Amino acid sequence: MRPKLVVAFVLLFAAVPSVAHADGPSGSKESNNAVKCGDGTDTPVGRLYGGANGVELCSDDNASPDGRIIVSFDGQYAAADGDKDNPQQAQGWARLDSSGPTCSTPQKQDSTQGPGGDCG
Repeated sequence: MRPKLVVAFVLLFAAVPSVAHADGPSGSKESNNAVKCGDGTDTPVGRLYGGANGVELCSDDNASPDGRIIVSFDGQYAAADGDKDNPQQAQGWARLDSSGPTCSTPQKQDSTQGPGGDCG
């Protein structure tokens, strides 16, 4: 799992200057703690979105881990969000924004909906 995430971060940040294939972080949707990717460029580690408002790497191929990594320029946050059917350590989300690091809670399962709870 970790090698896939490391490669995802490398591809994500390497592609930032040249990617403009979709509307950025809004390219995917989440329902019932499971992501559904939208249009974008397929890569070996997921579908890549990018635009003036940010970048997103999304995976919904049911080959764990599924979820998304988001860097939002408009919302000024970064987040890693894992689906509920991932192994336990890859479920939930972590988000970093101006309020500091926050994590998913039973009530907050979508990292795009603002800060969550304590990560401790």
